[in-house]
Amino acid sequence: MIPKSGGGFTTIGGINMGENDWLKLYFKIQNDPSKSKGLHCPICKNQSIKFQYVGDERNMTGILSIWCGSCLKGIQVGKVNIPKNIAFLSTNLPEEEIRKRIPNFQLIAHFN
Repeated sequence: MIPKSGGGFTTIGGINMGENDWLKLYFKIQNDPSKSKGLHCPICKNQSIKFQYVGDERNMTGILSIWCGSCLKGIQVGKVNIPKNIAFLSTNLPEEEIRKRIPNFQLIAHFN
């Protein structure tokens, strides 16, 4: 699969699978992570959206992974500011520790 760029996203396989809806989820989570309960998946419509920040505790920046716990599809957003008072995983953790929290979901798009 060759990633294709489109509208700020790198789409995987060139298939539009609700990138705009995923981006809306990103803004909701980034603006107020405490209000992320009950968000609907753009693909399967279940209320199974999960997210995890992974970043650098020195400058509080990193990557945000957002995925559906039901259909295991999601996105990653790079170069994000990690909100204050939110639990996040350090980039210094071994990858296997990060994988315990973030499943191997199908990446629909990556946004920088």
